[in-house]
Amino acid sequence: MNNTFLGIIEGSIQANWNRNALTDLEGKTYKYSDFAAKIKELHLMFEAMGVQKGDRIAICGKNSSHWAIAFFATVSYGAVVVSVLHDFHSESIVDIANHSEAVGFMMEKSIAERVPHQQFQTVKNILLLDNFSPYLTENEDTASSLKNIPQVFAQKYPQGVSKDALHFH
Repeated sequence: MNNTFLGIIEGSIQANWNRNALTDLEGKTYKYSDFAAKIKELHLMFEAMGVQKGDRIAICGKNSSHWAIAFFATVSYGAVVVSVLHDFHSESIVDIANHSEAVGFMMEKSIAERVPHQQFQTVKNILLLDNFSPYLTENEDTASSLKNIPQVFAQKYPQGVSKDALHFH
Protein backbone atom coordinates (compact mmCIF):
# COMPACT_ATOMS: atom_id res chain seq x y z
CA MET A 1 0.00 0.00 0.00
CA ASN A 2 1.29 3.45 -0.82
CA ASN A 3 0.62 6.63 1.15
CA THR A 4 -1.46 8.41 -1.47
CA PHE A 5 -5.12 9.09 -0.76
CA LEU A 6 -6.28 6.37 -3.16
CA GLY A 7 -3.55 4.00 -1.94
CA ILE A 8 -4.83 4.32 1.61
CA ILE A 9 -8.44 3.78 0.47
CA GLU A 10 -7.43 0.76 -1.62
CA GLY A 11 -5.51 -0.73 1.32
CA SER A 12 -8.39 -0.06 3.69
CA ILE A 13 -10.86 -1.81 1.37
CA GLN A 14 -8.55 -4.82 1.04
CA ALA A 15 -7.83 -5.01 4.79
CA ASN A 16 -11.52 -4.86 5.72
CA TRP A 17 -12.91 -6.89 2.79
CA ASN A 18 -15.60 -8.75 4.76
CA ARG A 19 -16.57 -5.94 7.12
CA ASN A 20 -19.41 -3.45 6.75
CA ALA A 21 -18.34 -0.28 4.97
CA LEU A 22 -21.41 1.84 4.23
CA THR A 23 -24.96 1.81 5.55
CA ASP A 24 -27.88 4.04 4.74
CA LEU A 25 -30.33 4.81 7.52
CA GLU A 26 -32.97 2.09 7.31
CA GLY A 27 -31.37 0.99 4.02
CA LYS A 28 -28.83 -1.31 2.50
CA THR A 29 -25.46 -2.10 4.05
CA TYR A 30 -22.45 -2.52 1.76
CA LYS A 31 -19.48 -4.59 2.81
CA TYR A 32 -16.09 -3.37 1.62
CA SER A 33 -16.17 -6.16 -0.99
CA ASP A 34 -19.53 -4.84 -2.27
CA PHE A 35 -18.11 -1.31 -2.26
CA ALA A 36 -15.17 -2.49 -4.41
CA ALA A 37 -17.47 -4.35 -6.82
CA LYS A 38 -19.71 -1.28 -7.31
CA ILE A 39 -16.63 0.88 -7.94
CA LYS A 40 -15.41 -1.58 -10.58
CA GLU A 41 -18.89 -1.69 -12.14
CA LEU A 42 -18.97 2.10 -12.38
CA HIS A 43 -15.50 2.05 -13.96
CA LEU A 44 -16.94 -0.16 -16.72
CA MET A 45 -19.84 2.28 -17.11
CA PHE A 46 -17.41 5.21 -17.39
CA GLU A 47 -15.51 3.33 -20.11
CA ALA A 48 -18.77 2.68 -21.98
CA MET A 49 -19.58 6.39 -21.71
CA GLY A 50 -16.19 7.35 -23.12
CA VAL A 51 -15.02 9.09 -19.94
CA GLN A 52 -11.29 9.81 -20.08
CA LYS A 53 -8.84 10.27 -17.22
CA GLY A 54 -9.05 13.90 -16.12
CA ASP A 55 -12.63 14.36 -17.36
CA ARG A 56 -15.10 15.84 -14.91
CA ILE A 57 -18.11 13.99 -13.56
CA ALA A 58 -20.69 15.91 -11.52
CA ILE A 59 -22.43 14.27 -8.57
CA CYS A 60 -25.64 15.66 -7.10
CA GLY A 61 -27.56 13.91 -4.38
CA LYS A 62 -28.21 13.65 -0.68
CA ASN A 63 -25.68 12.08 1.64
CA SER A 64 -25.89 8.32 0.97
CA SER A 65 -23.91 5.18 0.34
CA HIS A 66 -24.43 5.65 -3.38
CA TRP A 67 -23.03 9.19 -3.22
CA ALA A 68 -19.88 7.82 -1.54
CA ILE A 69 -19.60 4.99 -4.07
CA ALA A 70 -19.99 7.48 -6.94
CA PHE A 71 -17.32 9.74 -5.44
CA PHE A 72 -14.75 6.98 -4.91
CA ALA A 73 -15.49 5.38 -8.29
CA THR A 74 -14.90 8.71 -10.01
CA VAL A 75 -11.62 9.59 -8.29
CA SER A 76 -10.27 6.03 -8.49
CA TYR A 77 -10.99 6.03 -12.23
CA GLY A 78 -8.85 9.12 -12.61
CA ALA A 79 -11.70 11.54 -13.27
CA VAL A 80 -12.46 14.69 -11.30
CA VAL A 81 -15.52 15.01 -9.07
CA VAL A 82 -17.68 18.11 -9.37
CA SER A 83 -19.80 18.04 -6.23
CA VAL A 84 -23.14 19.83 -6.60
CA LEU A 85 -25.45 20.42 -3.64
CA HIS A 86 -28.76 18.60 -4.04
CA ASP A 87 -30.83 21.56 -2.88
CA PHE A 88 -29.53 24.00 -5.51
CA HIS A 89 -32.01 25.43 -8.00
CA SER A 90 -32.16 23.58 -11.32
CA GLU A 91 -30.60 26.50 -13.19
CA SER A 92 -27.65 26.57 -10.78
CA ILE A 93 -27.10 22.84 -11.26
CA VAL A 94 -26.98 23.35 -15.03
CA ASP A 95 -24.66 26.36 -14.66
CA ILE A 96 -22.21 24.44 -12.46
CA ALA A 97 -22.17 21.46 -14.83
CA ASN A 98 -21.60 23.73 -17.83
CA HIS A 99 -18.96 25.87 -16.12
CA SER A 100 -17.05 22.78 -14.95
CA GLU A 101 -17.32 21.18 -18.40
CA ALA A 102 -18.56 17.94 -16.82
CA VAL A 103 -18.98 15.15 -19.37
CA GLY A 104 -21.04 12.93 -17.09
CA PHE A 105 -23.49 13.49 -14.28
CA MET A 106 -24.69 11.22 -11.50
CA MET A 107 -27.79 12.50 -9.74
CA GLU A 108 -30.82 11.28 -7.86
CA LYS A 109 -33.90 10.64 -9.98
CA SER A 110 -35.87 13.36 -8.19
CA ILE A 111 -33.20 15.86 -9.24
CA ALA A 112 -32.86 14.52 -12.79
CA GLU A 113 -36.60 14.98 -13.32
CA ARG A 114 -36.46 18.69 -12.47
CA VAL A 115 -33.20 19.67 -14.17
CA PRO A 116 -33.53 20.85 -17.79
CA HIS A 117 -30.86 18.48 -19.14
CA GLN A 118 -31.26 19.82 -22.67
CA GLN A 119 -29.40 22.92 -21.41
CA PHE A 120 -26.26 20.93 -20.58
CA GLN A 121 -23.45 21.87 -22.95
CA THR A 122 -20.92 19.11 -22.26
CA VAL A 123 -22.80 16.49 -20.22
CA LYS A 124 -23.35 13.53 -22.51
CA ASN A 125 -24.65 10.93 -20.07
CA ILE A 126 -26.59 10.97 -16.81
CA LEU A 127 -26.63 8.06 -14.37
CA LEU A 128 -29.10 7.86 -11.51
CA LEU A 129 -27.55 7.69 -8.04
CA ASP A 130 -30.59 5.74 -6.86
CA ASN A 131 -29.47 2.55 -8.64
CA PHE A 132 -26.65 3.62 -11.04
CA SER A 133 -28.88 3.09 -14.06
CA PRO A 134 -28.70 5.28 -17.18
CA TYR A 135 -31.15 8.19 -17.25
CA LEU A 136 -29.87 9.98 -20.34
CA THR A 137 -27.33 8.69 -22.84
CA GLU A 138 -25.39 10.36 -25.59
CA ASN A 139 -26.50 7.92 -28.27
CA GLU A 140 -27.89 4.44 -28.91
CA ASP A 141 -24.43 2.84 -28.91
CA THR A 142 -23.74 4.18 -25.43
CA ALA A 143 -27.21 3.14 -24.25
CA SER A 144 -26.63 -0.38 -25.57
CA SER A 145 -23.18 -0.57 -23.98
CA LEU A 146 -24.53 0.56 -20.62
CA LYS A 147 -27.35 -1.97 -20.82
CA ASN A 148 -24.74 -4.73 -21.29
CA ILE A 149 -22.61 -3.76 -18.26
CA PRO A 150 -23.87 -6.67 -16.09
CA GLN A 151 -22.72 -9.16 -18.74
CA VAL A 152 -19.40 -7.36 -19.26
CA PHE A 153 -18.85 -7.30 -15.50
CA ALA A 154 -19.64 -11.03 -15.21
CA GLN A 155 -17.18 -11.83 -18.01
CA LYS A 156 -14.42 -9.67 -16.56
CA TYR A 157 -14.97 -10.89 -12.99
CA PRO A 158 -16.49 -14.39 -13.26
CA GLN A 159 -15.68 -15.11 -9.59
CA GLY A 160 -16.60 -11.58 -8.52
CA VAL A 161 -14.15 -8.79 -7.75
CA SER A 162 -11.25 -10.01 -5.66
CA LYS A 163 -8.86 -8.06 -3.45
CA ASP A 164 -6.16 -8.64 -6.08
CA ALA A 165 -8.27 -7.02 -8.80
CA LEU A 166 -8.49 -3.81 -6.82
CA HIS A 167 -6.00 -1.33 -8.25
CA PHE A 168 -6.89 2.33 -8.38
CA HIS A 169 -5.57 5.00 -10.73
